[in-house]
Formats: sequence, C-alpha cells, structure tokens
Amino acid sequence: MNDCPGTRYTVQPGDTLNKIAQKYEVAVDDLLAANPQIENPNFIFVGQVICIPIEEIEGSEKWSTVLTRPQNTEYPSVSNRAGGVILLQQLTEDSYDVTVFAAGLPEPELLESQLDFDSYAVMTRFFSRERGGTFYSELKQTAVGNQEPTWSLALGGINLSNTKIVGIVPYDSVAFVPGSFVLVENQYSADQTTDCVGKTYTVQAGDTLYEIAQRYGITVDNLIAANPQIENPNQISVGEKICIPTEAIVPEKCVVILTAPEYLRPVPARRGGVVLVQKLAENSYALTVGATGLPAPESIFDGQFDSYVAGVGIGIGTGEGRSYSIILEESTFSGEQSTWSGTKVIPEDPFAVPGTRISVMPYSRDTGVRTNPLLDGMLGKCKR
Repeated sequence: MNDCPGTRYTVQPGDTLNKIAQKYEVAVDDLLAANPQIENPNFIFVGQVICIPIEEIEGSEKWSTVLTRPQNTEYPSVSNRAGGVILLQQLTEDSYDVTVFAAGLPEPELLESQLDFDSYAVMTRFFSRERGGTFYSELKQTAVGNQEPTWSLALGGINLSNTKIVGIVPYDSVAFVPGSFVLVENQYSADQTTDCVGKTYTVQAGDTLYEIAQRYGITVDNLIAANPQIENPNQISVGEKICIPTEAIVPEKCVVILTAPEYLRPVPARRGGVVLVQKLAENSYALTVGATGLPAPESIFDGQFDSYVAGVGIGIGTGEGRSYSIILEESTFSGEQSTWSGTKVIPEDPFAVPGTRISVMPYSRDTGVRTNPLLDGMLGKCKR
C-alpha cells in the first residue's frame, strides 16, 4: 500500500466498509478499487490497514470571516472579548463546507432577557425556491479543564450563492425562540477613524500594497493590519490615503487559517482549521482553535491517541521559546461530521516574537504523548 492515493486507516471494532466510506465521504466502489487486497467486501477485520482514496480539489479555497459583538448590543454582559469565526472550505464549484467557532460568550442563561435562553444558534438565511427562509442551528459548547468554553457548529456543504450566514444569537431550544445578535460579521465603517502610528501615504498610479510595503521596509500583513478600512488588499485606489505604521500593529481580533502540511497532502477538502486571536489586555490573549475534517484520533497509530491538542510555539527558534497547549474537545454533528475546538488565555503577547507557530496534533490524554501535526499555520499571517 505504498502508493495509497490518500490516507491510511486502521479498522476499528464495529467498522464496515460502508461505515468507513460514509465517514470519509467516498464511494464504496472507490474504496474497494483502492484496496485490491480486500477479497470479500463484507469481511474486514479489526487492525487491518486500508487506504482511503482522497483527493483535494484543484485550486480549492479556504477563507474566514471574523465575528464581533454588535456596536449596539442589548446584552450588557456580552463584552468585547466575545468573538467568533466562520471557516469556509470549497468542496465543489458551488458548495462550501461551513464551520463556526465562538468564544468569550457568557452562559446564555445569564443574558439580560425575559426569554429563557439555554443555548446559542447560528442564524442563516436561504434565498431559494426549494428552501427559502430563516433558520437557526444550535451550537454546542465544549470546555476542557481550566480552559475557556468554546461554542462550535458544523453546517456542512452550503451553496453561498443563495445562502447568507447572518450571525449568532442566544436561543431558547425548547420554545425555538431566538434573541438579538450577540455576534455579527466584523463591523467596520469607512467613516471610522483610526490613530495612525506612523505616516499617511497617498496611493499613486501603479501602486500595490506589496510594493508600498517593500518601499517602506514593512510586511504586507502589518500594512493591512494598520489599514482595516481596506476591504480587499488586491484593490486600492489612486488618491486613497493609507497608514504606513512605524511599529507593529496588533489587531484586537484576527484569524489564522490552518492547513495540512505539504508532506501530508492530498487530504479531504473539508480538512482545515482556524485560530481566533483576541487581545484581552496588554499581555493577555485568548486563543480559540477550531478544526474540522480530522480523522478519529483512535484510528491513528493503532489507537495510541484519543484526542487532539493545539501546540502554540512562541520564539522556539530563539533558544528562549515558550509553548502552550490547548486541548481540543470533539462535537459531532449530522451523525458523522465533527469539530474539534478549545480556547485558552495565555499571559503574554504571541506577536511579540516573529515566527509563532500553531499546530494541531493527535494527542493521548493519559500519557501526554503527541505526534506530528495534521494542521498548522503561522501567527504572522493573522488577518482581521
């Protein structure tokens, strides 16, 4: 099986080819074609290693949307530390896998309201003849040890041409009654002013952000962070005034997309993750890590692992590095699709040293053993 065009899976008790095919969203015929050693499709045994044929979509996209507290919220207990992120991963030309993660929200029972909220839900609007209307999908809460609670939801494949994810609301799951928004897409108005720590530059004909950043000896990421009014970094206008920062700009909330390391590809199109970074105080940051499309950890290395952990490495290459671990808890949706998520507050600025890496790895809670990452990303690529 050295030429397996995908990933290897170890058969677990209760497995059938049909269950495995459903879990990894492949056809049984394709599973059999990738495993000619299986003579009888109705007979597979525990411990047998089989090939799961998975291919990435050519040129598939992954991007994210930050969710923040509305400027005029009716719930005073929802503070600025509340935040969320929507991860979108292309499945087909028109379909995108959508997962939602949120943190920093108060327990719904504590919200100031006459309604009996017991959960949070994602509000989604559909604009199609077959399924028009507004729908509410409950998020699930996870909390590990002394880590902060995280809320997550896997919505699955959605056609974004006729679908709008509006935001997150508190929800009464008994009476099916929603409240007002606690999180919506990051609100920024071009009329808002920001303090430019640096100098103001007027865009000239032929300018790009990359060329401007090179000219002033700064990174493009830092230039974008200093200019939140720029909605599309690939489109700036002649005469537009932008800020050239003289010191690093650390956004209050930003997101890093996590992808599979090159040596592991191809992987399923819906395998990916995000890290939501929220500044709480001068040297206090909340890191929310969410992932989806990961294999069951028990299927890795003959059942040596039972969970996933996110490792945060700050300044590892300097010889004085620090690391933090965020244990990820699983929530299962629609029978099979799962998310893994966790939130932890760290007592330092993860942007203070360049090169901070975040990796998601299989993990054993009993032994503390972890292995090579299935997802990773660099904090320097944090986007608003």
